[in-house]
Amino acid sequence: QVGRSRIAILICAFNEEKTIKAIVNQAKKIGQVFLIDDGSTDKTSKYTKYMNINYFKNKKNIGYEKSLARGFKIILSRNFDYLVTMDADGQHKFNSLKEILLKIKRYDIVIGSRDKTNNFLEKILSFFSKKYLNLTDILCGLKAYRLNKYKNYKSSNPDIIGTNYLFYGINNGVRISEIKIKCDDRQHGNSRYYANISNYIKILQLILKIIRK
Repeated sequence: QVGRSRIAILICAFNEEKTIKAIVNQAKKIGQVFLIDDGSTDKTSKYTKYMNINYFKNKKNIGYEKSLARGFKIILSRNFDYLVTMDADGQHKFNSLKEILLKIKRYDIVIGSRDKTNNFLEKILSFFSKKYLNLTDILCGLKAYRLNKYKNYKSSNPDIIGTNYLFYGINNGVRISEIKIKCDDRQHGNSRYYANISNYIKILQLILKIIRK
């Protein structure tokens, strides 16, 4: 079992007041939580204010990629062995979080592979990532990283849907594994991700990036 003090859990949230408290309470059992609040206008900050976590709020909504980059930078400057990213919407199961941490002891990156994808473009992305990278679900928000492999990491732009850290690992020959995970359906509202047409374009850009590798 990996020690709790050696694990940082990074959660990026935007208006997740209905799920964030339960997610943080679960994550705190595993490691130290770093919450990047991406300019939420609901009660996300109120519900996490007294939860004894590392809380950072963006002055305005800057999006998932930049929020993730902010959290990565903060955690890399501190003394942790592992970093785990997870979503704030309640779809990741607590058991999956524990399983991914058991596997990271033998690998440098472990990716959750969901039992269902969000739409047809993700299925196409999965086809190409399986063919060229031997990975099936690179968009899954549940990932674990061994941080000593990121000592020389420098951010590169543009980051496509938070995959820069994975591609950095691929380019540096780290050991990568996937683990099958079950995801709960989103309980409150619909995913905001595919409400933005630019995110469909990002997936197409990601497919091209994989093919060109």
